[in-house]
Amino acid sequence: AKELRRERSPHAAAVDVTLARIGQALATTRSISRGLEPSNLRSDGLRAALLQLATDLSQAHGIPVHFEAPARPFDGIPEAATDNLFRMCQEALGHARRNGAEHRIDLMAQETDGALEITTVDDGPGPQDHPPDDVDPGPRVPAYRGQPIGAQVTITGASGRGTDVRIRCP
Repeated sequence: AKELRRERSPHAAAVDVTLARIGQALATTRSISRGLEPSNLRSDGLRAALLQLATDLSQAHGIPVHFEAPARPFDGIPEAATDNLFRMCQEALGHARRNGAEHRIDLMAQETDGALEITTVDDGPGPQDHPPDDVDPGPRVPAYRGQPIGAQVTITGASGRGTDVRIRCP
């Protein structure tokens, strides 16, 4: 592209546009692949992966996701449990985004009484009455994913005041 511009080629602008589109496609591909298998989950741990998840969601959808957790990593969590906990948080945050988080989503993780507690809180309309065949399984997915690792999922909220999804893993 530089050489074409230097030669004042009429094709230089088209090459610049093509290169910009390739750059956007690469960025999108990286974002999607991080969602499928976060590269830092195994190398940096659950805390780092959750921070990246919050950052990516904020940037992609324009809803600030505030992440709060101790500075040290969560030790002693088996790899299979780490994968499930990450996916459970991904589902809870996705549900919050799809169902009306208006200005902010909070993602908090802490160790309490020997268990890891992860909570998502959104400021959306809160639980709604959905028909039984609703295509969005919403926050029920984290409960399903939590069964194999012994995690308990509690979903609370009030109409007009958002939804809280609390995940507790021993």
